[in-house]
Amino acid sequence: MKLLVACLSFLLSLTQAEIGKTCTDRSHCDQDECCLLPSQFLIVSRRDIAPTSYEEQGTCQKYLQVDQQCSRYGFDRSCGCGHGLRCHTYQVPLPTPSTFPPKTRTSTPPAPTRSAASTSTPVWPTPHNMQFRTIYIPPAMDGYKWVSKCEALLHSTSP
Repeated sequence: MKLLVACLSFLLSLTQAEIGKTCTDRSHCDQDECCLLPSQFLIVSRRDIAPTSYEEQGTCQKYLQVDQQCSRYGFDRSCGCGHGLRCHTYQVPLPTPSTFPPKTRTSTPPAPTRSAASTSTPVWPTPHNMQFRTIYIPPAMDGYKWVSKCEALLHSTSP
């Protein structure tokens, strides 16, 4: 049964994937598309000392529309928001326990215990303990999470 579910989900992902036409720059794509090139971070070994000389090919992909999830830092590997839109990041409240459906329990849960790890002070990322991260994203406030969506630009009418 698990194999059947895995196979069906794989086939569904293949049918949902939109593979655009091959491109090397934006001029090969339609007006509402960008040329999404493969990742620029190549793995290098000592055996491959000479740089390879090839023209990178990507695929034409559609720009994101209003209310689609985006990433201000480019982590999602998409074209970004379309013309007249911006990627707005803000915090939204997490669901409160009263919004969860009630759980039925047959026995009382064990009383929570306090471990030594839970009493320690959290370590926030600083330039000294951040490993391989160049962009610092501050933690969300308690009870909130970060959300990024494409929104229309606000045009100011100042004189």
